[in-house]
Amino acid sequence: MVGLLVYLMFENPVFLVTIGAITAALFLPIQSGATLYLHHKHLPPQIRPGKVVTGLIFLIFLFQLFMGYLVIRYVVLASF
Repeated sequence: MVGLLVYLMFENPVFLVTIGAITAALFLPIQSGATLYLHHKHLPPQIRPGKVVTGLIFLIFLFQLFMGYLVIRYVVLASF
């Protein structure tokens, strides 16, 4: 319902997809960073994943952070 209201307000699908990409670029690194934080601070050692899994999540975090930078640099700031 909210999506329909936003579409009726703007009626520009390209703008709406751009807003979605910007939102994902900002929230995905936060999600993987929070996962790393919770692994190290709040997960019991008995069920904590190994170093390989933690390293892969860290690589995902770095990739998402870099992609977020690219979206902000070439999509958001390109219009200014």
